[in-house]
Amino acid sequence: SSTSLKVEESSKVPPKEPAPAPAKELVLEPEAPFRLEQKIEIPADARSLAHFAKGQLLLSEGEFDLALAEFDAAVVIDPSNAFLRYRLANLYIRKNDMKRAVREAEEAARLAPDWTEVRLLLAGLYSISLGEEAKGVKQYEEALRIEPENQDALLNLGALQLKLGDYDKATKNLEKLLALNPGSALGYYYLGRVRTKMQLYLAAEESY
Repeated sequence: SSTSLKVEESSKVPPKEPAPAPAKELVLEPEAPFRLEQKIEIPADARSLAHFAKGQLLLSEGEFDLALAEFDAAVVIDPSNAFLRYRLANLYIRKNDMKRAVREAEEAARLAPDWTEVRLLLAGLYSISLGEEAKGVKQYEEALRIEPENQDALLNLGALQLKLGDYDKATKNLEKLLALNPGSALGYYYLGRVRTKMQLYLAAEESY
């Protein structure tokens, strides 16, 4: 009958759901990353950055020699980093080790040939520290190739060309500088000296 059918249906036991798997105990192993077989390899740039950061801290504390050692270590780990080479070159200038400064600056320029600041640094090292004016001229010209309106390059190249007796080129660069920056006292000074050397006394009086 319909009554007995309803009773039979209601008396059916639903199938049991599978019991959840027992939770695994979470085991903390803080020493695991330091085990030889599970050692985490830190990227070279991260390790060099650690030395760089420590070097910066030591510099701020006046520990120059220790800072220099940290920057050296950073370059050993990441030798293709132009910024680290440039920074190291500046530190060797402070140490008055110009040959090492040039070596680091040259390597920075090789790694980043279109970095104006490296070219300016090299130009100063060559022309002032080593007395190699021709190399200095080339580096200033490279800086202007990268950044044609760089005022530091125009001024220093003009002054160097004055020293070398290349008055026409000196005039051209100094006049370009003054067109960009009419308030450059050094620009007028060196241009006046160029004109004096060229025996253009009248023009020289206008410049002083």
